[in-house]
Formats: sequence, structure tokens, C-alpha cells
Amino acid sequence: FNPEIWALVCATIAAYVCAFAWGVKRTAEPTMLALQKQVAASSHLSEGLANVETIKNCTAEQCFNRQYGEATRGVEAAWRIWSRRRLETGIATAAVFVASLGASTWLGLQGVRAGQMTAGEFLLLITYTLQIVGPLEMSGYAVRDLTQGAGYLAGLRDLLALKPEFQSSESRPSSLGPPAITFDNVSLSYDGDRSILSGVTFSVPAGTTLAVVGATGEGKTSLLRLLQKHLAPNSGRVLIGGSPLSDLDAQSLRGRMAVVQQEVALFNTSLRHNILVARPDASDDDVSRVLRLARLEGVVQGLAHGLETIVGDRGFKLSGGERQRVAIARALLRQSDILLLDEATSSLDANTERDVCADLMAMAKGRTTLIVTHRLALASAAASIVVLGSGQVVEQGSHDELMAARGGYYQLWAKQMEPETQTCASASSEA
Repeated sequence: FNPEIWALVCATIAAYVCAFAWGVKRTAEPTMLALQKQVAASSHLSEGLANVETIKNCTAEQCFNRQYGEATRGVEAAWRIWSRRRLETGIATAAVFVASLGASTWLGLQGVRAGQMTAGEFLLLITYTLQIVGPLEMSGYAVRDLTQGAGYLAGLRDLLALKPEFQSSESRPSSLGPPAITFDNVSLSYDGDRSILSGVTFSVPAGTTLAVVGATGEGKTSLLRLLQKHLAPNSGRVLIGGSPLSDLDAQSLRGRMAVVQQEVALFNTSLRHNILVARPDASDDDVSRVLRLARLEGVVQGLAHGLETIVGDRGFKLSGGERQRVAIARALLRQSDILLLDEATSSLDANTERDVCADLMAMAKGRTTLIVTHRLALASAAASIVVLGSGQVVEQGSHDELMAARGGYYQLWAKQMEPETQTCASASSEA
């Protein structure tokens, strides 16, 4: 073929590359925007379903529906932009195809008319043109789809690119008995501007119990999260058994801990499975023992299917106190040498709390135990008590020592031990 035809082929290839590059660039941003809006809408829906009772109690159905409708309309608008730009890319590539095929046909006809090309050569030219255009289109569409797929994976890619807040070495904590716990001048802040802890220093001797008390928001629970390596201090050190926490393997460390949290996470499975999460290889006798110690025997007997009863999503078929007793049963089953209690009795009635407190303190014997609580009756049973104020240690000592000092702990005790009827009456008169 003559140079004009070869020039046309090269121009066609260049035009296809430019058309698809232009299309990929124009659809990349709408793809990301649509995915972000779709994730936000899905999260909004999931949050609403998880908190459906709160929405009903606040009669906020219309407000939620309106917000979800706005979110889905945003998703639709973003996908409309994406679809329009994708269609524009298709039109551009179709125009390149029509132009290249039309130009090839015109050049071929001119060659046949001038006697420079036979009819067979003309058909061969058209066939070659179609065979060149077809793979170019397929390659272009493949690149476009791959680019869209990369956009779908962008969030996962960004997540994998994040660096951990702190690195764990392969060192494993010693398993020779319960370790001592030390907070050495520990400071912690969220996002660098909200100070939670400031220069906190105290120790829990091996095999003893220490309670941390103080007003809400003083950073008591943050101490437990630091111990479990869910957070890293901004400054200072946390030591377990004399080894800095940063040098210990997180999984091995957590394997030595039993934790009772205020917010109990339950799975939508049987009650037995939710208890065995703490130690899957536990025997039936072990399960029966912790049910008795956690005062769950009566609850199990009242369930239609006993331990095989499905507790529902987040354990909604159980009361708050029953869920907390499940958490206590998990801790009892764990058989660890470090025990962490975070408001472990906050959802229990007075009689059950008294019995469970006695069982918890019995379980704490021989274990290094750190108790975070507002209930000073539980704190008073600890060998030592730390009082936090403004994110710092303001008092430390035994219950008798702190009561004799008549400081902040004494005031908390006096206020909490005041008869409930008198407290409510005072609040009512002030109102």
C-alpha cells in the first residue's frame, strides 16, 4: 500500500490512544466520587439499622429517611456523571472508527479508480483496517475497565499503605507468673490537640489489685487501651514484667489478659459460643463453673434452648446486666494472669453486684489486676487506689489511707454513699 494508507493507519492508532486516554482521565474522578458517596450511603443505612430502636424512640424516622434519600440521590447523581462521560468516550471512539474506516474506503476507491489498486487489494485494505480497529477498541475498553477497577480498590490500597501507630517486635512476654505493670510518666492525646493523660506514673505490683477512679473523661479507660496496645502513648513508657510494651508482641500479650468491658460485644450466635470465644477448648465443666460464678445459671435455665439460644445481633435478646455477666463469664474462663476490669459491674443490680464483686475479687487473687470503675464499693476492695484528676494522678493509697486524707477520694465516697433517695430529692429541689 502507498504511504497515505500507512499514514492513515498510524493516525488511527494515535487517535484511539488519545480517545481512550481522554476517556479514562475524565471517568476516574466521577468513579471515585460515586464510590465514596455509595460507601457513605451504605454506612448511613447500616448505622440506622443498628440503631433502629433509638430512631423509633426519638420518632426520627422521617429525618433518617430524608438523610438517607439525600445520600442515595448523591450516589445517583455521581453515577449519572460517570455514565455520561463514559458515553462520551464511546462516542469519541466510534467517531474514530467511522473516520478511519471512511478514510480507508475513500483512499481505496481512489486507488481503484486510478488503476493503482485492484478490487481484491481494496477488499484486503478494508479487512486490514477492521482487523486493526477491533483489537485497538478491545484494548482501549480493557484499559478503561482496569482503571475503573483500580478506582474500586483505591480505598483498600490506601488502607494497606497506612503505617501502624507503633510497631511490635517478636518478643513475647514472660509467662512465669503474673507480671508487674508500670506506667512511667505516660502522656496521651487524641489527634495531637486533646490531652487525655499527662505524666501518669504508678505501678501495680505482681499479683496485686489496683483500682483507678475519677470523674468521667479523666482517661481511666485509656489506661486499659494502652495496656492492650490499642493505643500508644505520646510520651512515657508502659512496662509489663519490666519490659516496655513497645517491645512485646501484641497477640501474645493479649493472650495473657482477661478483659471485662462496660460495652459488651456479643455475636449473633449461641450463648455457648459467645462464652467460648474466650477459650474455645474449654470443657463443659469449665463452662458450668463460670456460669455459676457469673450468676448466669438462672438466666440459662430461663432460656428456651439453654446455652444453645441465639442471643441476637449484639446480644439484643439479653438485658444489659445479662450481657455484662456474659463478659464476666468470659473473663473467668480465660484463666489469664492479668485481669482488666472496665466498669465490670455497672449494669448489675445491687444484690447481684455485691455477689459478683466478691467473685471478681476472688478471681483477682494471684493475678495482676487493674480495675477501672465509678463504683467505689468495688474500688475499696483493691490493695491500692489511684485517683485521676485532669488526666493526672492526684491521690494514691489504700482505701483507709485515702479516707483518712479527706481529699478527692473522700469526697467521691461521701457523695456516692449518700442515700439514693436523698440524692434524688436534692436534685429535684434544685431543679
